[in-house]
Amino acid sequence: MKSFKGYLTEREGPAWLKSASDMAFRKEPMIPVSTPIFNRIFGGSLRTTVFHITTPASINATVKLQGKKKSISAFTVADPRYYSEGIANGGGVVFEIEADILISAPQDLMSQPDKTGRRWLETGFLNRRIATAVEKDAYDAIAKLVKKYGGPRVSGVKAAHEWANMRPIHTPSTGGWGEIDDGANPTMTRKEAGRLLQKMIADYIDAMEGVMSKNSKLISDYYRSVIDRKMSIRHDGSWNELVVNNINIKKVMLTRDRILNDSATKVGYFAGDEDAYENWKMKLARKFTVTEFPNADAMEPYIRKVNANMEGQDK
Repeated sequence: MKSFKGYLTEREGPAWLKSASDMAFRKEPMIPVSTPIFNRIFGGSLRTTVFHITTPASINATVKLQGKKKSISAFTVADPRYYSEGIANGGGVVFEIEADILISAPQDLMSQPDKTGRRWLETGFLNRRIATAVEKDAYDAIAKLVKKYGGPRVSGVKAAHEWANMRPIHTPSTGGWGEIDDGANPTMTRKEAGRLLQKMIADYIDAMEGVMSKNSKLISDYYRSVIDRKMSIRHDGSWNELVVNNINIKKVMLTRDRILNDSATKVGYFAGDEDAYENWKMKLARKFTVTEFPNADAMEPYIRKVNANMEGQDK
């Protein structure tokens, strides 16, 4: 297990504290997903070709992630309408990337990023068999944390609720710090509360890493065997999700109708201005291999072909 300083080194800076605490003090167990954790538990990540949807305005942000540990969501199969509409924040641009796969699922995992790129998973979105095992062990681990930090003897869901209420918080009206259960009475200074928060977050991540390690074979056997390459089953308004990092961009694919014709009020789209669009595309092609498709449906055969070529190699 790592020290809290080690976790900061992994996640590059103290800004992680706030977002990590939001994840670590939930009333349902949240599982942290990162390269260092997966390397320690599974001995490394699978590397393969996947796809990532974004907007024209977010191309540079994706480019900056090349070779980095910060994770993003990707897919291998999705209903074609998402190529142009996007899944979370708009679309029109699909990156074909080579990436390390941290975890995969045949459905949307609803993974949640913190501010520095670590992804967190709710156990309820895991495969049912895995969720049952992981949740039991997670509640047991959280109950031990509650006891360690002076809380009552609790178990199951009550342990997670008690833990969520033990998070040190600041109350502006009093200027004080304390546990939520104490009504944030001014019993701690900001420095004392910060130290306590650091230790509690580090202990939580250690505990959840222990839970994943205990269930490592169950998790690994499933999530490394469900990288779906069969496009025919995804015309149902759904997609699969893969949490990936250490990306390398192979190709940038554009859905012309979406990028060219979308509203001028949306940053990065061209509202019918063909000259501006063609100029932008030409500049993009100087940096990347760019393939333009008239619409999302026209892109699907290419993605199907890539998946066919990769099928059987994702082991």
